[in-house]
Amino acid sequence: MYSFDIEVWFRDVDSFGHVNNAAICSYLETARFKYFKDRFKVFKATFVLARAEIDYLAPLFLGETVTINVWVGKIGNTSWEFFYEVMEKETNRLAVKAKTVQVWYDLKRNRKMPIPDDVRRVLEADRK
Repeated sequence: MYSFDIEVWFRDVDSFGHVNNAAICSYLETARFKYFKDRFKVFKATFVLARAEIDYLAPLFLGETVTINVWVGKIGNTSWEFFYEVMEKETNRLAVKAKTVQVWYDLKRNRKMPIPDDVRRVLEADRK
């Protein structure tokens, strides 16, 4: 499992005073980027997001620190699942559960391709 903390900023909060759903999508995007950057030290990933499922369970508020946990689910030939928990750090309040499906992609040929072996090994190591 991969974890990191992020602080809720003013830009993340909507007129209701809690973190907006679009900011949550940005948190998940940050998690995917940080996962690959930290695991490979260079962001070399060429994948596209094929699906996102998000369950909003509790609000998050300005000034809170959020812990994002990421782990790998099913790994196919060209795609894999990431699962996420977004929690308020101080109380461990679970605010969001999410799942995304990524597809390894050949940007030049505009088509999916098999996950490279080195990437597959890293994904397998983080599978829960």
